[in-house]
Amino acid sequence: MERITAVSHAATYGESPGSEAPDHHSGGPVPAAPAAGPDRPTQWGTVLILALALLVAGSLGLAMTPLQESLRIELGFTDMQMTIVMGVAKGLPMALLSIPVGLAVDHANRSRLILLFGLCWTVGTFWTAFATGFTSIVLARVLVGVSTGSLLGAVLSLIADLCMPEKRGRVILIAGVGAWLGAAFAFGFGGALFGYFSHPGTALIPGLAPWRQTLVAFGLAGAVMLIPLAFIREPQRHERELRSNSILPALRAIWKRRAFLLPLFLGSMTGGIAEGAAALWSAAVLTRKFGLQPDDFGPWMGAVIFFGGVGGSIIGGFVADWGSKLQRRGGVLIGALVATALTIPAGAFTVMPSVALYAWTLFALLIGGAVVSIVGPTAVTVLIPNEERGTVLAISGAIGTLTAIGAAPAVVGFGIWLYGDEGHLAETIAIVGVGTGLISLVGFVFAMIAAPERVTGTASA
Repeated sequence: MERITAVSHAATYGESPGSEAPDHHSGGPVPAAPAAGPDRPTQWGTVLILALALLVAGSLGLAMTPLQESLRIELGFTDMQMTIVMGVAKGLPMALLSIPVGLAVDHANRSRLILLFGLCWTVGTFWTAFATGFTSIVLARVLVGVSTGSLLGAVLSLIADLCMPEKRGRVILIAGVGAWLGAAFAFGFGGALFGYFSHPGTALIPGLAPWRQTLVAFGLAGAVMLIPLAFIREPQRHERELRSNSILPALRAIWKRRAFLLPLFLGSMTGGIAEGAAALWSAAVLTRKFGLQPDDFGPWMGAVIFFGGVGGSIIGGFVADWGSKLQRRGGVLIGALVATALTIPAGAFTVMPSVALYAWTLFALLIGGAVVSIVGPTAVTVLIPNEERGTVLAISGAIGTLTAIGAAPAVVGFGIWLYGDEGHLAETIAIVGVGTGLISLVGFVFAMIAAPERVTGTASA
């Protein structure tokens, strides 16, 4: 367990021992922090394991997406039931548990938490593969959604203690690449495996439908990932601002930063709806509008997700580090602001008249979303102290999960209901994507205006 000694606290704020620490939680703007502590090398081995964990979690979290039409047909589910299975079952529990999970990240052993998440998403994936009813599948997706959705906050909190702040954007982009690779694998390998298991004599377990066989294969990958996760060790926490590990002071400190955090959450939340609609409804649109099956669109969709996500992550990592060095308030968020503005029209990707235009427009949307997904968390790790960081990241992650995986399908489903039939799925997604992009842009503008000064310093072990 970590503690903050009086001497280390004095060193953190440039004080002599025995002097009073500045009050960062009084009313008014947060004062500028002093110079950062001694340089420390980036622990790349642990960073790569965490990126691999995000890859596996992303794959398992989205493994159902290219398979959803097969599941729906076999079990006779309606679109509203699929909205619950694919969205609400994952997003709502994550939102409800966001604060407890965030507090655990801030005050418990993060490496053990990550291992626990790995156990949960593995069990949930196998459970989904063998579930036969609506309730059973919903419970299985709840387990997968909570564990995969909780991982990002814990990983980013760990990464922030594995490198220096001025290198954080580039290090986080490695994690971002892992997450986008996971999404690409869900479509690419998911579609390819579905096609493979559709042939006679290829079943891992005789008697299971191809979509179930595919989930069994993903579950095995989740089980293998538990091995390297078991070897991760908890690093020393740095950049702490409070003297104690008490929970209530951290929550009060977060509330005092609401002028910055609320618009930041708004920008991330609404911007994520377009990406969420793309992730959750692309398979249905491609099947219904263009007559494609998972093994037809899986490989090229995987390529679009991979290159769009990785390219955007690389751009986001470098522009986040560039912005954090600017001598202006909220400079770290410039990349998110510009990327959101440029990709608003791409929210209409589902109404493109051809598969090629659909793919290129989606590619542009994913690049912008990937930039935001790196810049936003980097801003939190740079501007929010360590003892509040996990809670903020968990809340942000829960909001992202709730909107991208929970609200996105619900909003789209409501739009379909307004149209009166399921034939307007593509038009509904386009309206939602462009509209939420505009709201996201406004959120990032206000977040930049209210951004606090960065926090630096270290705590003793």
